[in-house]
Amino acid sequence: MTVAAQMECRRCGNPYLARITGGSEQRFCSRNCRLQFHKEIHAFGATAFERGVLTRDNLKRGRPLSVRDDLVAFILGASKEFDELVGHIHDELSDYEQAVLPAQVWALVWRVHDFVCNAEERVKEVAATRPNGGDKSAHAGASE
Repeated sequence: MTVAAQMECRRCGNPYLARITGGSEQRFCSRNCRLQFHKEIHAFGATAFERGVLTRDNLKRGRPLSVRDDLVAFILGASKEFDELVGHIHDELSDYEQAVLPAQVWALVWRVHDFVCNAEERVKEVAATRPNGGDKSAHAGASE
């Protein structure tokens, strides 16, 4: 008698009992988690492609992104979202409404801004010190 293995969902991390009826390996606890995971991966890939982190060459050769590329895509996405948020604050609030926002709100906004900017600069510094600009994927295609 085959016993189902205890697994962890790739999307939500919840434990589940893997099916034992055959087919490909089960990686998600539910159909919803599987669909959401693929939706989120698609959005991440599209963002990486739009930002130039993922290129046509990566897609054609099937080369994975390096950890650096993942971090850059995340940081650039966070930076863009932050800029949009600040723009929204300036567009939607009058000068008076902006002036009466508590100092703690503005301090938090600029703290997040500094964190995102410093993280972006740090990633660039680390990438510049690595061979091939930090692109591990250059080694992946060497045998092709």
